[in-house]
Amino acid sequence: MEGCVYVQRCVSVDDYTAPPLPNLDPSTNPLSGLTIRKVPILRIFGATQLGQKSCIHIHRVFPYLLIPASDIPEYKDEALVDIYKELEQALNSSYGVTNGQYIHDIKTLNGLHFYGYHDNESRFLKVLFYQSRYVKRCAELLLQGALRGCLVQPHEAHFPYSLQFLTDYNIHGMNLVYFKRVAFRFVLS
Repeated sequence: MEGCVYVQRCVSVDDYTAPPLPNLDPSTNPLSGLTIRKVPILRIFGATQLGQKSCIHIHRVFPYLLIPASDIPEYKDEALVDIYKELEQALNSSYGVTNGQYIHDIKTLNGLHFYGYHDNESRFLKVLFYQSRYVKRCAELLLQGALRGCLVQPHEAHFPYSLQFLTDYNIHGMNLVYFKRVAFRFVLS
């Protein structure tokens, strides 16, 4: 593949959380400005084409769910910070804490509804989380009316984090993965 600097076979994928690394991970939350405590990191285990075993750590990929903007009363793109605060507060209440960090960012995008027939694209909010377990809890809260008192049907909340990553980047098990930018922890021998 053109521009590729590293190739590895995808044998297994898992994830963990760790404090953000300078130059690899974001250090502040774009919506609140608070310092990030931990970020999700994916690992792809496999081997190079020469047979060397390797483990790639993927940074800046967050677990997410999608919310149809049409399900949110009086929705405006400028209200993303308010929606962030509402969801953070609902998650804090559900976990019984006052200062949890759950949501990294909320982005807007256009796409087709996953459920039912729709011939036109719709506006969605992509809610990015710091841990995959928060996706399920947030989805449950949305279905209970935690966002502006309305029941909201979350999309893609049932996909495991690693499967979201594989699907979004078109990676298949046992296939080669091509990387254009990598940083080695130590030199392969």
